[in-house]
Amino acid sequence: MTMAVPFLVSLPGTRARKLLAAGTMTTALVIAAWMSGAMAWTQNILRDATLDGLMDISADAGIKLRQITVTGRGRTDPDDLLGAVDLPRGAPLLELDPSTVRTRLEQLPWVRLATVERHLPDELHITLVEKTPIALWQNGSDFRMVDADGSVIGPMLPEYSHLPLIAGRGAPDAVSDLLTLLSAEPDIMQRVRAAVRVGSRRWDLWIDAVGEGGTEVKLPEFDTNAALSRLAAMDREQKLLERGLEMIDLRVLDRMIVRAAPTMQTRSTPAGKGRTQPPTLPAAGPARNA
Repeated sequence: MTMAVPFLVSLPGTRARKLLAAGTMTTALVIAAWMSGAMAWTQNILRDATLDGLMDISADAGIKLRQITVTGRGRTDPDDLLGAVDLPRGAPLLELDPSTVRTRLEQLPWVRLATVERHLPDELHITLVEKTPIALWQNGSDFRMVDADGSVIGPMLPEYSHLPLIAGRGAPDAVSDLLTLLSAEPDIMQRVRAAVRVGSRRWDLWIDAVGEGGTEVKLPEFDTNAALSRLAAMDREQKLLERGLEMIDLRVLDRMIVRAAPTMQTRSTPAGKGRTQPPTLPAAGPARNA
């Protein structure tokens, strides 16, 4: 009885490594045999054959696509992957250009890096490195996931609604550096609900809440780490962020300007976990004007 072979197969890492080693050896042996003249075709036939004819000859010899194996696929749509390969089952495997397929794969929303290898006689192996969302970029009423390279992946998925919210021109490109700076002050970082890139030069942070009930912290363009350290020290010593302030301006190196909320009240740190939708930056506020 003949058993059907799946055309597209996702493999775990160990199996992929074994297939890679076996496929590499197979490829080397076939190419060596071809180059040495051990294959069944004579030099005259190869010399006179057109490219299409050569593809037909290779397919007749069994060098045709029977299966695609993939490692590293988590979010990439299988249909998008097959579309990037753009070669039907049974087509001559040598007809496929790995570099062209790699370029198409790396244009897919979730794919950061791809490698494409022909494993003769009948298999194509693809290894993907997918993007990891690190923040949500608000552009008007639209929320998009972005990765550490600043690449916009696509519309927000519910499981990523807890990620930091960013807005403003140039925010995706600069968010990785911002998160690195904030990681040096974890007590501040866990209270940041959103960050707005202003003039593609500096950041405004929203602490505890976005808009009403939150504190807007204006960071300087330079010496941002020193400003964050000063804010963290003031909060540890004087509970600054629990005083219900509307704004803290740290843009001048040797001074701190604060503005009290219209009705000033002490607040405790709100829990930021469990939300299924990201907060929305005020439509008339800095997100619009950044």
